[in-house]
Amino acid sequence: MFQGPCGTCLFPPSCPLGHADTGRTIRCLRYPSRYRTSYSTWYHDLDGRFSRRSCERVCQFPSWVQKCCKNHYSRDCQVCPGGVEDPCSSHGDCDDGVTGSGACKCHKGFKGKACDLCASGYYGTNCTACSCVKGSCSDGMDGTGQCVCQPGWEGDRCQNKIGSVSEKCRQCHAQAMCVSGVSCQCKPGFEGNGTFCSPVPPPDLCSEYNGGCDLNADCNQRGLIVNCTCRSGYQGDGFSCEPINRCVEEQNGGCSDFAACKFTGPGNTSHPSYEAESALVSFSRKLQQPGVRERFLRSFLPCVPDNNVS
Repeated sequence: MFQGPCGTCLFPPSCPLGHADTGRTIRCLRYPSRYRTSYSTWYHDLDGRFSRRSCERVCQFPSWVQKCCKNHYSRDCQVCPGGVEDPCSSHGDCDDGVTGSGACKCHKGFKGKACDLCASGYYGTNCTACSCVKGSCSDGMDGTGQCVCQPGWEGDRCQNKIGSVSEKCRQCHAQAMCVSGVSCQCKPGFEGNGTFCSPVPPPDLCSEYNGGCDLNADCNQRGLIVNCTCRSGYQGDGFSCEPINRCVEEQNGGCSDFAACKFTGPGNTSHPSYEAESALVSFSRKLQQPGVRERFLRSFLPCVPDNNVS
């Protein structure tokens, strides 16, 4: 930003050549010149009265600033480690920009120049934290997370001190807990004898009130989630289903041009749910429609051979 010449606040002097006016002004101090005699009397009095408290425009000199696209760094705008499509292996943030170093700040559990490795104590492709209490973990990208217990410790997480847990509780399933040090009991949400526990099957939600679905919908359950689908001949979101009116959905419900469509219920391929009104009433209504009377009369005209055809 630059300041233009200091002048009267009524008409601040313009910005220097090559500079852009930002539209803002700031206060400045200036002193009247003893050679300024060409102003008119009123302007001279006004200018002299406020000559010390003057204004100047805030100007800006347009310049080209080098910038790098996101995930590019240095003056040469090099690509961050991991490549354009996968910078820092999507497991870190690159120090990008013209002044950036290109170094990846890896997320928790990851390490490496491109954050493509697991830190110590993390394993698997997602670098999951190991859960060993008293032992070392099979870590790294190819690790399994299995714990190798220190001497005197046992358990899947090396959480039990040898001798502190009864022989029966050592047989407890991973989803079971030891009760009073003598027996295993499955955790809430699981069932079994304690040495083997499996998830409790969810209740049959569709067995009561059709799972909340409409009476004309099919209820399907997956886990604890219920999906409702309207049956054939009905439409809606499954929780509310309405019969499909073919008289509205299709042109005249598929009836003849000389018949009136009447909706009586959901469609059925073997027993159509449409009835024709009185032929005489339907016929008279159709003849009143534009073009129908002409087509009807032409159907009674005899065929006359064209003598001009050889």
